[in-house]
Amino acid sequence: MGNSSSSLETSNLSAEKRLTVLVAVDQDSVVTAPIEVFPAIPFGERVALACEAFALWFLLGISIGLGAWLHCSLSFGINLNPFIHNNDISLARRFYLVIVMAAGGLLAVSFGTLAYWISEGGNLLKMKQAAIRLSPLSCIGFLPLILNWSYWQNQELVALALILICGIMVEFSVRHSLAAGPAIFPVDMGNPFERLRRKFSEESFSNNVSRSFVFVGIVGYIVVFSIFTVRNHYRLATSDFDLAIENNLIWNAIHWGPLFKSSPLGGPDAVHTGFHQTFFAYLIGIPYRLYPHPQFLLIFQSVFIALAAAPLFVWARSKVGPWLATILALAYLLYPPVHGANLYDFHYQPLAPFFVWLALIFFERGKFGWATFVTLVAFSLREDMPLMMSVIAAYLVFSRQRPVAGLILGLVSMTVFVVQKGIIMPQFLGGEEAYIDQYAQMVAPGEHGFSSVIKTLITNPAFTLGKILKEDKGIFALQIFAPLVFIPLRSPMGLLFSLPVFFFNFLSTNYWPLTQISFQYTVYASMFVFLSIGHTWWRLTDPISRRSMAAGLCVAMIGATTIFGGLFQQNTARGAWELEHFTLTENDRQRHEDFYALIEQIPPMAPVAGSTELAPHLSSRPDCYTLRGSVYNAEYIVYEADSLGEKEKNTILKYIKQGEFGLLDQQGSFYLLKRGQDSSRNDEVISHLR
Repeated sequence: MGNSSSSLETSNLSAEKRLTVLVAVDQDSVVTAPIEVFPAIPFGERVALACEAFALWFLLGISIGLGAWLHCSLSFGINLNPFIHNNDISLARRFYLVIVMAAGGLLAVSFGTLAYWISEGGNLLKMKQAAIRLSPLSCIGFLPLILNWSYWQNQELVALALILICGIMVEFSVRHSLAAGPAIFPVDMGNPFERLRRKFSEESFSNNVSRSFVFVGIVGYIVVFSIFTVRNHYRLATSDFDLAIENNLIWNAIHWGPLFKSSPLGGPDAVHTGFHQTFFAYLIGIPYRLYPHPQFLLIFQSVFIALAAAPLFVWARSKVGPWLATILALAYLLYPPVHGANLYDFHYQPLAPFFVWLALIFFERGKFGWATFVTLVAFSLREDMPLMMSVIAAYLVFSRQRPVAGLILGLVSMTVFVVQKGIIMPQFLGGEEAYIDQYAQMVAPGEHGFSSVIKTLITNPAFTLGKILKEDKGIFALQIFAPLVFIPLRSPMGLLFSLPVFFFNFLSTNYWPLTQISFQYTVYASMFVFLSIGHTWWRLTDPISRRSMAAGLCVAMIGATTIFGGLFQQNTARGAWELEHFTLTENDRQRHEDFYALIEQIPPMAPVAGSTELAPHLSSRPDCYTLRGSVYNAEYIVYEADSLGEKEKNTILKYIKQGEFGLLDQQGSFYLLKRGQDSSRNDEVISHLR
């Protein structure tokens, strides 16, 4: 046809072949029109390929059908607990469930078939590719289960297993979906999704937006948990151990009392020196003077827990970019173990991540002056913080970022820890090491101290494994790692970062709080697991693996915080032993009013003894004692008759029967006794204590 003739060019594209057709427009010009054609596939392979494609579409459909049925059941107020836990459901509803799932599967297959016919006249590879691209939707059937806390009361193990399974499914499916490539739009600027992706990839835009997300997350966390913890204190739900101890210590610190004096711990001469050395109390004392009450400490703790997300974000951004860093920082704020530590009174460990992560940033950037200063502040938090910094030192060495600085930091940290914990502190406890009873079964007969625990760990791994493999520790391990889809345990560096939680939590034998996420001890995990995730993502060269891990982490974390956390719902979160109650009732307000009517009658500097929940409110004075021990030189005793333990009752009865104290006033269920007061009404007190 001369200049009007068409010519064909073919090029291999893996299993496909691209046909380029030159179409004549006029005598002087031509345009190209690409057409994809595919080589003939043997019949047996076509059958297998068709089965794979239709199976993927059908599984996708039945999962969507299950999710739709569960969601509709919840929307109509149907209680699914009997079905989920006992397989108890009416025949009609089970029939509808089967029909909905089957219909979902058939609809998905129909959609896949349609995709087959409209894709270049029938392309099984494209049909399968489309199913793989949509495979992350397969988790829809699980989402109503992990996004409803009411199903999982006293069913923590099943809930954690579902969270882990769902997170792994999402990670696996997203990895294959991204690897499959776009199934609808080509990757060019004509694709609206590609334009959006490129917009979010712009450095200035992504940095500004990601910082905004983290900022909103931090502020939201501070507001929510400050309100929760102060409200919990208002309703008389904080305790002598530990809020009264810590508040009294800081109050005495700012009034230049004896070093670490804390009278709730054991009397007017009691000091905390042998148990904990918290020099940071004197730094807190500077702003504490503005409002010297326990509420200040509760808000201070919430603020610094939330602020830790900032250095975590900055550290991760330098390694994996702003968006993955944002996911990591927000995951930290959603992490249920972080919430549990925040909800239990006030402690120093939850403050540590902010300083430890900030020190890591300074070390990595070579700002050793600032790194030294922040490290010393971290050391001042508690005697075990040098050991935490030694883990950071090991990371600096083995990641080869600052090996010399890491080696020096490690030597200094271990020296400070051994001297402080092993030499100085035992001098205040008659040569004994504090809290060794928490690891008593790991101490060999005839030996004592933490050195014996280390010897047992190294020389008797079978015995050690027997102490670790307990049901409560298994649940604790899942609560720590399932929301993170076990990413921290997938690399050697992650195992290094897991050493603190292993030594401090899993080796314990006689102390239940160490393996519960409602205590401050979860910080030994939360301080390092997010660093482990950031490092793992940093070392991955495949961006698809990073994104798929992040997707699995997002789904698992949202499920975990919905079931166990305190942000999305306030029904299951625990602080210490009890479920937290985040709303104030009229009874709470009346109790608070009655109690404070009695407090107003106590001189501000008078020694006073209070019951467990009341002592924190009385602790901003030189001497405040707990009724679980002696009243020492207390001039007043305050208690609530309805909430006394047996030891507290016996303490009060002892002094009432001796006539040392008499009833001064009563408001509701609260009683105020005064030393030397007329004892004519003491029989009334005795009657309600028996």
